[in-house]
Amino acid sequence: MAGLVAGLAAGLSVLLPWSPALAAGVYVDAAGEIAFVTLPQASSLAARLARSHGAAGDANLYFIDAAFPLKTGTLFEIDIPIITFIDSSIVQTGFGDVTLRARTRLYHAPTRVLQLTGALRTGTGTLSVWPYSSRSIDLQVGVAYVDTLDHFQMWIWGGGAYVSKAPEDLPEDELHGHYGRIGGGVFFPFASGALRIGAGYMGIFYEAGRSRQVLLTTIDYRRSEWLTFVASAHAEGGDVEERVSDYAFMAGIRVFY
Repeated sequence: MAGLVAGLAAGLSVLLPWSPALAAGVYVDAAGEIAFVTLPQASSLAARLARSHGAAGDANLYFIDAAFPLKTGTLFEIDIPIITFIDSSIVQTGFGDVTLRARTRLYHAPTRVLQLTGALRTGTGTLSVWPYSSRSIDLQVGVAYVDTLDHFQMWIWGGGAYVSKAPEDLPEDELHGHYGRIGGGVFFPFASGALRIGAGYMGIFYEAGRSRQVLLTTIDYRRSEWLTFVASAHAEGGDVEERVSDYAFMAGIRVFY
């Protein structure tokens, strides 16, 4: 499965206007954000390993995710990334942004749901690793729509983020401003629904007029009612000043309980 995901990432990269990322923005966990929109309404724990490649340096990212429903129609998730960042001969270990995500149903029917989504993304102080931690507080709000049809599942969402409390001593090329986001994609089920292969798009538009585009492929295999294997790859395009990764791969497991 890893070879298939790597091949899909290579295919994605040729679809985007490409030049090496210079990393004024922060890392986008595209797979994690999309997975949260379509997660079942149940408690779960996930462990994921990602490898990011970019001109600012390569990084290994270890994600620990915990999702838990508080009441019918509302789901929370906390996401903690541990980073090993490699820039030339320098190796730095620390944390990315700790993110608390939430979603609640605005409308739902047997096969479709409209959700209000939100996320609080905060840096980790002196332990943070830029550009995998923003070192600011970002508040994201949006709306997501998920429709499960006979032969595929589709999702679309849009929203924006307000960035506050950035450290005053940050260099200008490490600051990022408020931004809007749009996205969409599909999942195709196979093997009676146990295997899903998906593709998606995420666009991020900054107030300074710059933008980033992320193309994503994802595969998940539900081995049993409580265990799912996941893998993904994404490629980034858009303004080099805002991008972190040229491309990234991810693999992991999620346990439901």
